[in-house]
Amino acid sequence: MPVDGITLYALVSEMQNQVIEAKIDKIYQPTFYEILFFLRRGRHEVRLLLSCHPLNFRISLLKKEVKENPAVPPPFCMLLRKLLNGGRIVKISQLSLERIVTIKIENLNEYGKIKNYYLIVELMGKHSNIILLDEEGTILDSIKKIGSDVNRVREIVPGEKYIYPPLTERVNFIEDSEENLSLLMNLKRNEIDPNFDWEKWIVENFSGFSKLAASEIIFRSKTEGKEISQTLIELKNNLINHHISPVIYYEKQSKKPLDFWIFPLSRFKSNYSEKKVETANDVIEIFYNEKEAFEKFTSVKNNLIKQLQEYLKKQSKILSQKQENLADTKNKDKYKIYGELILANSYRIKQGEREVKLLNFYDGNEMIIPLDEKLNPSQNAQKYFNLYKKLSTKEKVLMEQIEKIKQEIDYIENTIFSVENAENLLELLEIESELEKEGIIKTSQNNKEKIKPSEPMKFISSEGFTILVGKNNRQNDYITFKKANPEDIWAHVKNFPGSHVVVLTEGKNVKDSTLLEACMLAAYFSKARYGSKVAVDYTLKKFVKKPQGAKPGYVIYDNFKTLFVTPDPEKINKLFLKD
Repeated sequence: MPVDGITLYALVSEMQNQVIEAKIDKIYQPTFYEILFFLRRGRHEVRLLLSCHPLNFRISLLKKEVKENPAVPPPFCMLLRKLLNGGRIVKISQLSLERIVTIKIENLNEYGKIKNYYLIVELMGKHSNIILLDEEGTILDSIKKIGSDVNRVREIVPGEKYIYPPLTERVNFIEDSEENLSLLMNLKRNEIDPNFDWEKWIVENFSGFSKLAASEIIFRSKTEGKEISQTLIELKNNLINHHISPVIYYEKQSKKPLDFWIFPLSRFKSNYSEKKVETANDVIEIFYNEKEAFEKFTSVKNNLIKQLQEYLKKQSKILSQKQENLADTKNKDKYKIYGELILANSYRIKQGEREVKLLNFYDGNEMIIPLDEKLNPSQNAQKYFNLYKKLSTKEKVLMEQIEKIKQEIDYIENTIFSVENAENLLELLEIESELEKEGIIKTSQNNKEKIKPSEPMKFISSEGFTILVGKNNRQNDYITFKKANPEDIWAHVKNFPGSHVVVLTEGKNVKDSTLLEACMLAAYFSKARYGSKVAVDYTLKKFVKKPQGAKPGYVIYDNFKTLFVTPDPEKINKLFLKD
């Protein structure tokens, strides 16, 4: 859920002891939507983020590393630096329970006189904005400027008086008495039918509530057998006393950050995984950091898959063309026979003849051979020998090209598999860097920095042997040719893209149970994951070779045996070695 008024209330309460009386040291605008204040409060540095992003709008105190700032600050940032640098925050407040926060800043002007400035942070989806006012409430500047052509009633441009966004009159249940809340609910209950939409009514009549928060109130009231007014009063008391229990919810399989609130969402418990945190600030900062990271991860992943699939389609088309051209060479031996028969029977052939019928001494059948009437028998024979030689050369070149293209396709299919199964951005950037080096894709300047290598997966067999599993081509090469010794066991699924698997034997004998587990890992971390009786080849590492000039992850091997296994996720999880 986006930051709602209830969450904002808890957040502003937490910030009172962290930003009030803090001095503004530095101001940055890392993106169009974000303003970042470096504050100094005693010996402690505090970083305050204000974001009016249409989807990720929020206020929070940052703990992680900040984003890189543009070389030239935007005009709004320059004005903030001019007027607010060196000032101190004297007040931070929320308008009722609405998603509007005012930050009052006191600073000295150029004449040494104290002046007050106000930063209004409107957190309202695509209409979010950050606006700077002077003491009289006049707009000095804003991130988004709204002219009269967009809104005649409420202009957000320098020189205009600031007016709050149009807000419906709603009850602030924090300030309202418990008696009034109960009375309001009881009166409403007497007016309505049993199918009344309580969620909608709460959102429309009480400030601070999102639809999800309202549905949680109704759900709790029903499951706990309480009056809605009683649940509201409990929520009110918990907020006032700051008795909150923030939780972030994730999709179980994809681990996508889905939602959060400063109280547990009862309906989410059984369907989603969760992470509990300590404060309202933590739940906002962690959720949006993880959301942005997941969105970037998904964007890079989808972009890589799209580029690889386009490249694969191109290579497949080239392969098809080469195979068609190769088919044209299948009759080359016929021309060699023509030449041999013409030479053997040259005494019977006269120049000027257009064809000749000769006995094929290879199969005993007669065959009609076309002749060039302008050439003598010897020249006609040489013509066919030259054609045979030309087609033989063409066949050899095409076969080499086809084999190279097949290896390229195999490499791309393996890389697509690695991208699809990547678990974090680092792994994707590693693959992206590899593909750029191979000349398959072009990346932006942003990802050109040196990437720290990711680590392969580690498992422990039932006998206690370490089993390494590569997650991409670089890791596959690393565990096979850097980590593995000649007598270690190497495994790979047969005829499918998949991971290299290495059992580090340390010179000891390996029993069938470990061998079976290693082959099961090779099958599970492959395109054949959901198959049964999957063929997996295994051999000693010393029989695994990398051809000169081969693509990353490509190997050839011999002296192997094949084991048929059915991947079992439960057994795989038992073997996994957590860091």
